[in-house]
Amino acid sequence: MSSNLCSMKSNVLFFLLVLILLTFSCKRDDSTVLTIEDCYIQEIDEVVKCGTFEVHENPHLLLGRKFKLNFIILPAKATAPAPDPLFVFEGGPGYGTAAKVGSWAPFLEKLRRERAVILVDQRGTGQSHPLPCELIGDKNKAQTYLEESFPEDFVKNCRQELEKTSDLRYYHTTIAMQDVDKLRAALGYERINIWGVSYGGYAAIVYMKNYPERVRCAFLESPAASYYRFPMTMASDAQEALERLFADCAADPDCSSDYPNLEQEFYQVLYRLQQGPAAVDITNPINNQPETVTFRHYNFIKSVRSLMFSAYGQSWLPIFIYWAHRDIYSPFVQYIVQSQVSANKTFMDGMYLCIACTDTVPYIDYQQAYLLAQGTFMGDYVLEHARQACEWWVRGSVPEGFHDMPTVDVPTLIMTGDLDSAVRPYEGEEIAGNLPYSFHYIIPNNGHGCAADVWYGCLEETLIQFFRRGSIAGIDPGCADNHQRPPWISWRDFTTRDKEKISKKISSITSNTR
Repeated sequence: MSSNLCSMKSNVLFFLLVLILLTFSCKRDDSTVLTIEDCYIQEIDEVVKCGTFEVHENPHLLLGRKFKLNFIILPAKATAPAPDPLFVFEGGPGYGTAAKVGSWAPFLEKLRRERAVILVDQRGTGQSHPLPCELIGDKNKAQTYLEESFPEDFVKNCRQELEKTSDLRYYHTTIAMQDVDKLRAALGYERINIWGVSYGGYAAIVYMKNYPERVRCAFLESPAASYYRFPMTMASDAQEALERLFADCAADPDCSSDYPNLEQEFYQVLYRLQQGPAAVDITNPINNQPETVTFRHYNFIKSVRSLMFSAYGQSWLPIFIYWAHRDIYSPFVQYIVQSQVSANKTFMDGMYLCIACTDTVPYIDYQQAYLLAQGTFMGDYVLEHARQACEWWVRGSVPEGFHDMPTVDVPTLIMTGDLDSAVRPYEGEEIAGNLPYSFHYIIPNNGHGCAADVWYGCLEETLIQFFRRGSIAGIDPGCADNHQRPPWISWRDFTTRDKEKISKKISSITSNTR
């Protein structure tokens, strides 16, 4: 008996010793590696600084997988630059900021006269451990880019593949902003300025809320608020933008002359596609070969909303509807396919699902959401597909109070567009109402993000002054007060045989904003 007791004591002591050794050997690994080197960026024809910063996938445990956060530093052109750089947060979610340096650089040129600008690929995007989903079907077929959003096999296959190299619970906004703050500290900056657009505005709000003492000032461009449970109001917001478009066209002599029955024809096209799809002949933008594709109701409603992101895109909607009502779908479908092919190159669907299924979709009040969607051209299509997709995906966890708006004392300039189909001006008002040192300007006749024609020589100067002062005092964006819609595109300028002319024009639709 005593022999067994001694043996048991020895085993317990041995187990405790192993546990102690494991505790020391599994010490939290807080070490990170920062590398910065000169690099040539072809898109902007400039030598800048490229860097990587090693972060832990699971920041709570700090064990296991690490990856490199990718970033680009656009150096300040001043001899004695400001000590606080500008960090830029791209929209999406799913796009990397550094990955879109070519799009951002022209908008940042004058700001670099005073301070450096840092573009970070948020975890899961760009070159920061990206989370792409493989398309189901032949990537060289145009039809592949017209398939339904997040079908079950697509979502499940993507999850299965990504989980081989990623723990998808840790790719949401709160942790992504932890990465940004760790990078800030590693680069030696006490405080930073922020420019966030769309989802990037959402991310900026999260950063401001968690690290208010680190933010000198923030510019939120068409921002989605952190309490905004996307896509809860997507259908009603898009409907409001569409009704504004109908009203503006009816009030415009040229548009109303060209399209006297625009609203009626829109709903007739919608009803026709609800009854069944259309077979459409287009030119495949990947191989420039003719292809017949199937155009469905859901392609139509999603693309109407996305086309209305910009005022320039909205100027094309009447002619697309005019043609579609006359069974000429090819120009609209050509635009849709070209847009999807372009987006697929840089958009990370896996990252989008991680954000949606952790930050927003689980918190939607579906009873209210379905009421908001009633009577809209989009209906509850997106709501249903978001809910289903997140049932097949992984859900991380957000901190308590995540959806509460911050009331931090950070000088904040907010801009929204009154034509925007994604972020309506009321959202900017709600954000401004919670930030005591904020100024909200609603850009007239502007969509999602600042259009180029109102940016250069106008709002660009407003932003330069804002970042220079670090204050909303004296900010006056009145130069944009008389900003007008772009001219409506008239069907009289085309024939349906002008395929080359139409194709070139369509390619320009998305080039008027970042």
